Amino acid sequence: MEYSREERAAIAHNFREDIKKYGIREAICSVIQSTSDKVPVRKTVLVQQCRKPNFRREFDQACDQIRVSTPSMRSSLVELRRDVLGEM
Repeated sequence: MEYSREERAAIAHNFREDIKKYGIREAICSVIQSTSDKVPVRKTVLVQQCRKPNFRREFDQACDQIRVSTPSMRSSLVELRRDVLGEM
C-alpha cells in the first residue's frame, strides 16, 4: 500500500512513540511478527534511528537478547538486521 507523506509521518511518529514507551526490544519484535503493510515504514524509522550511535548500540543489544531468548526468531532477526543495517 502506498501512503501519503502525512500518513507515513504519522506512522513513523507513532512507531517512535512506541519505541519510547515499550522499548527497542518490543519494537523489534513487533516489526518481525507483524503482517501489517506499515512494516516498511517502521523499518525506515529503524534505519533512520540507527544512524545515532546510542540507538544503534541499543538495537544491537536488543537483537542479541532476542536471538538468545527466542531462537525461533533468529532468521527473522538476520533479515531485519540486513534491511536496517545493510549487513549480511
